[in-house]
Amino acid sequence: MVSSIKERLIPFIINIGLLLTLKDYILLENSAYTIRLYFWGLMNSYLLLLLFALLKQKASVHMATLANSFIFFIHLLIELQKPDIIGLIGFVFLLGFVASSRLLLKAHTSKEIIQGFLIGILPGVIYCIARYSI
Repeated sequence: MVSSIKERLIPFIINIGLLLTLKDYILLENSAYTIRLYFWGLMNSYLLLLLFALLKQKASVHMATLANSFIFFIHLLIELQKPDIIGLIGFVFLLGFVASSRLLLKAHTSKEIIQGFLIGILPGVIYCIARYSI
């Protein structure tokens, strides 16, 4: 757990670089478009987290990455047309568990948890909507 917002900048930049490399080089010859959407959403979540850190705001990275994974899971269920209510319930439980544990550890406030959740949800939703509107 980092104590200052400045300590978050370098890990965010490294993660953005790694995701950009992964998206461009490893998946270049692959036709896995759906996983590219996940990486784009995750990379944009990290860009938003970096922007928040530069603006001296703290948001939950745990919630942002988990919320992005949740949207990707929903996108996969829609694309594959396979309902999985148990998986959805499990993801919602996991989101609640992570959020409450971050609050119990006093690592974040409620506002920071909600900000992290929204930062994770928004890029994933935008990319999924763009995918189906083309």
